[in-house]
Amino acid sequence: MNDPVNTTAKKPSFIESSLIPGERIVCFVEGSEKASKIRKRVLQSLYALTFAQIAIAILAKSGNWGASAFLFFAFSVLVSLFNLAGAFANSFFEQAITNKRVVRVSTFIFRGTDEMRLSEIESIEVRQGPFARSYNYGHIIARGRGIGATTLLWVLNPVEIKKTLEVEMEKAKQNSGKDQPT
Repeated sequence: MNDPVNTTAKKPSFIESSLIPGERIVCFVEGSEKASKIRKRVLQSLYALTFAQIAIAILAKSGNWGASAFLFFAFSVLVSLFNLAGAFANSFFEQAITNKRVVRVSTFIFRGTDEMRLSEIESIEVRQGPFARSYNYGHIIARGRGIGATTLLWVLNPVEIKKTLEVEMEKAKQNSGKDQPT
């Protein structure tokens, strides 16, 4: 069984380099391997449909070869885009919970950082569809003041990670209360 709160994994380089004084990484939020396997199965199904379309186009005796070829090409392009999106989804993002904030960094060509201080979080939402529930993965959305939100994607054991986040939120709120003059 995978440990949902992994403190022994290699530290993500950007998150590690962006820590402020007094901040430490509590846990790295890992993507679900089962979610990746499901995406691979979906891709395999789409490839099977592509080959079925080729067979139908070859076997079609009608004069609409151009329409069949166009449909095959369009479908192949969609499958390729879906394949690329699935391949890059888990490969190019880092997610972590520190003792001061929730951080998600997306990197491929550009870098996008999505973070929220724990003391600013007002609610935490776990989103799981039927497959996600059966394979124990989902998304965690930390909502803050105003319309801000930080989403952790494809999280393995999201309920356990939510509990860890809630514990760290309480610690952060207690520490922020101590820092304020009375």
